[in-house]
This record gives sequence, structure tokens and C-alpha cells, in this order.
Amino acid sequence: MAIELKFEKKDLRNSGLLKTHARFVFSPLNELFCSLHVLKNSDHRGMLISWKLEAISQLDTLLINDMNYFSPLYEFGVPNFLIPGLNQNVTTLSEEIDCLKQRFGSVKNLV
Repeated sequence: MAIELKFEKKDLRNSGLLKTHARFVFSPLNELFCSLHVLKNSDHRGMLISWKLEAISQLDTLLINDMNYFSPLYEFGVPNFLIPGLNQNVTTLSEEIDCLKQRFGSVKNLV
């Protein structure tokens, strides 16, 4: 997937401004958590209600309960420690999950 950003010429002249204020991290895991957030909190997103209703109709009760249990991870935003893409170049959800397994596996072994 390609992403193209277009900046005004005046903004491009000030690279310091761009470096300090323009940040973008592609994170499949963050996209997943954001989708879960919208799924659980669609009240203020009227255009996504039909998506929510369709998605919920395809989920079983156990999965919905699991989503509710883990909701503190995505309720108010995804914590930085759950986005390996901030520190590493990852392009797929499985890569991010593998990074998290390694990170939390090594922390677990230290305790």
C-alpha cells in the first residue's frame, strides 16, 4: 500500500517544522486496535454504525467477551509499548505480534 503526502511549498522550506511536527507510523496492530475501539465505541461515528452492526453480527459471544476484557488496551488509545512499529520497521500484523512476543517473552524471563 502506497501513501502519498503532499505539502505546501512553504512547509517544505522549513524542514525543522516538518521534523518536529510531522510523524507517521504505519502499524497494523494499531489499525486493529483502532478498529476495535470504533467497534466498541461507535456512538460518535455515525457513518460507521452499519459497519459495526455487520461486524458484531459475525462475532460470537466468547470473542465479544474477550474484546471487552482487553478493552483497556484500546479504549482511550493504544499505549506505545504495544506498537513495535515505533522502534522497528514492521509491515504486517504477524511481524508486530512476533515482536511483542519477543519483547514480553524476554521481560517474563527476567522476572
